[in-house]
Amino acid sequence: MPDAKWTAILTDLATRGVGADRVILASARAVTWRDGSLGCPEPGQLYTQALVPGWEVVVTASGTRYDLHFGSDDIPRLCTRPHLTGGDSPNA
Repeated sequence: MPDAKWTAILTDLATRGVGADRVILASARAVTWRDGSLGCPEPGQLYTQALVPGWEVVVTASGTRYDLHFGSDDIPRLCTRPHLTGGDSPNA
């Protein structure tokens, strides 16, 4: 996983009151999302209908799981209801 994405995760979690010393990487994989929802669609929202290269990163902190999705930028999206089936695939 690129360093910039890890830094973005730590920064995002810090805004949620999670200290960097508590964050443990559980998994990270490069994916191609099937649309602009980045695998985490919200009801009533419209998304671009194009393949989006990105990352799915799962970390834990103090027993809480955080599923963070990235598109082609370094801005994590916390996904509370991930939808990873039907078209999302690893790049590697």
